[in-house]
Amino acid sequence: PWQGDSSTQTPRRIVGATAAGIVLGLVLYLLVGIGGYLTYGDQVESDILKSFPEGSTLPVIARLAVAFVVTTCYPMQINPGRNSLVSIITTFCPPGLIQRLGGAQGTPLHILATSLLIAGSIGVALVVSSLGKMLSVIGAICSTSVTFIVPGGCYVVLYREGGWRLKRLLALGQLVLGIIIAPLCLVLTFLPQKAG
Repeated sequence: PWQGDSSTQTPRRIVGATAAGIVLGLVLYLLVGIGGYLTYGDQVESDILKSFPEGSTLPVIARLAVAFVVTTCYPMQINPGRNSLVSIITTFCPPGLIQRLGGAQGTPLHILATSLLIAGSIGVALVVSSLGKMLSVIGAICSTSVTFIVPGGCYVVLYREGGWRLKRLLALGQLVLGIIIAPLCLVLTFLPQKAG
């Protein structure tokens, strides 16, 4: 693979490329979000595919695309999920039991972790009737953690020796904001919505 000239891979260029990627993603999300809202207003259901007319071929294409994404995305999500579950199991289970299962890298433990994740996924799919509600819960917990809590907490912990400088104070503010936003969004997800 192309590695590039090391003289062109400066920290400034790397930061610039990262910022450009983030800005491009932001612009695309804003265009799609604003365009969708201007087109449909607040009439969009939580499952956007239900908002399309029934007789049209566009919903069929969209459903096939979503099925393809889910089919190909699930195995990629299972792998890191399994690794995390194996780590949790090996941390809290007695070492003797882990050794009988072939160790932390053993096949039986990986099969057990994968089976638990698949059974949990099927259980959630059978119980949950609203995909929108489920995505709201995931967004409230996971997105807030990844966006606010983990980065802010990591910066506060990793840069202790510098004292409470501006960046560390901002990171602490980000952490506190995330700790406030996550439960607030979770509560708002389950509050009854007022009709129109």
